[in-house]
Amino acid sequence: MIILSMQKWKARKIKLGRVNLTPLLCFVSIILLCTAVELFTSYLMEFVTGSWLWDYTEYGPNFQGRIALKSSIRFGLIGMAALYGVWPALDKLLMLLNKKRPKLFLGISYLIIGLFLIDVAARFFVGGNYVSP
Repeated sequence: MIILSMQKWKARKIKLGRVNLTPLLCFVSIILLCTAVELFTSYLMEFVTGSWLWDYTEYGPNFQGRIALKSSIRFGLIGMAALYGVWPALDKLLMLLNKKRPKLFLGISYLIIGLFLIDVAARFFVGGNYVSP
């Protein structure tokens, strides 16, 4: 979600004088996006299961123990590492693999999609891997 939503922002060069503000704006956007998803997910999980999987009441500042500044900043840092480091390297590797060995690339793609679908089906029929308090 971060890569899809931030890729165009990353490409823009938003400057204040000589200072490039794009990385800072991406960082803040990633924090807001991840925090909103985490908050929404906690409410959805509580509605469906009666509880959610995490509790940030020990972290300050927090909102109802559902989101906290410390975890939001961590999401921002990890998102920036993914956006500026992991994804560009992985993208180059995937493009090279697709160019040099397209059948292998297609096979790996099908394998990953298949594993994902098996996991979704298993969770639907067997249930999740967490214990509700």
